Amino acid sequence: MVNSEVINNQPWQQMIALVDMDSFFASIEQFDQPELFGHPVAVTNGLQGTCIITRSYEARYWGIKTGMRLKEAKKLCPSIIQRPSRPKRYAEISTNIMHALTAITPELRCIQWTKLS
Repeated sequence: MVNSEVINNQPWQQMIALVDMDSFFASIEQFDQPELFGHPVAVTNGLQGTCIITRSYEARYWGIKTGMRLKEAKKLCPSIIQRPSRPKRYAEISTNIMHALTAITPELRCIQWTKLS
């Protein structure tokens, strides 16, 4: 078992950890609906949304991009599963993650690095 304060008999002076929450919304959709695991998922801007705001790793395989129209995505991947965005749910999960992180360390620095890929 690793003691979180001492490794190789040396106390930690500082630790830097990166928490990458890439495809966060799509991952939450797959977490909440396990039948979506392993399938291409596109989260759109609402129930009748036409714009993909994020996609799962499985959708990336098919060339689906953030910002792409759902109609175009369906041409590339006819089996893509559309899910409307649920901002309240994403905020709830994000808050839970932040609480868990602050339980580990009181000093956090949050940096948002957004990229369209």
